[in-house]
Amino acid sequence: MAQEGEELTVGKRMIYAEDMIEEMVKFGRWDTKTLEALNRIPSVDAVHVVRCKDCKYGIKGLNIPSMWMCNKPYSGSIFHSMNYYCADGERKEGR
Repeated sequence: MAQEGEELTVGKRMIYAEDMIEEMVKFGRWDTKTLEALNRIPSVDAVHVVRCKDCKYGIKGLNIPSMWMCNKPYSGSIFHSMNYYCADGERKEGR
């Protein structure tokens, strides 16, 4: 929480508006103007991604530790960085 005289900054990140509304109602910080403001904010077209390091098909490179190999059938065993992601990624169990 910002102290008096300090500037409060909020970085850009995606949030679920419904969750924010629920929290605001829970803490009694809700009014019609807030709902109108939230409805004016444009939505983003976003999807959850699975990065190679979190994918069940990702195998850490033995000779090049910063590279990961895709072990998904028909992937061609392509090497990527650990933060790469693709449309075929599937999250490892427990992640």
